[in-house]
Amino acid sequence: MSRAFESRANEATDFDVDLADLKEINLPFLDELDHPRAGNYRLPHTLEWAKRVEAADAIVWATPQYNGSFSAPLKNAIDFLSAEWVGKPLGLLSWGGKSGGLDAANALRPIAAVLQMPVIEPIVGYVNYFADLNDDGTLTPTAEWTEAAKRLLTSLEESVEKNAA
Repeated sequence: MSRAFESRANEATDFDVDLADLKEINLPFLDELDHPRAGNYRLPHTLEWAKRVEAADAIVWATPQYNGSFSAPLKNAIDFLSAEWVGKPLGLLSWGGKSGGLDAANALRPIAAVLQMPVIEPIVGYVNYFADLNDDGTLTPTAEWTEAAKRLLTSLEESVEKNAA
């Protein structure tokens, strides 16, 4: 799902897209000595993660829905940092379940509020994700999903431009 969204972002925007695949990044569970609010990062993986997030003009958190909420690796990646998230426009992308993962996306809203990240609409959910996967594990998104992704990308661009002005 993240790769499909990345592809749309590269096609439809001027964004310099940096897909941060949490499986590849493989952050350990929060292991810094100080609270992230202190910004006193010591470990190389935290410093690299902070650098990536700080460089972003906008963020999209992408998550499958598990047990009515978002994934533990996403929560861990969010909790590693603090100031780096503040004020960044946030898109939400979800999949799974009958709602397309919207319960997971909505569970992220209070976290975004604490981090002062404006949630940019629309939330983009994918209902039949597992049924629509190709044999090689890739996804050919539906026209409806593609249109919703384009609307989110347009809204993110507008928010970034507004913040820059």
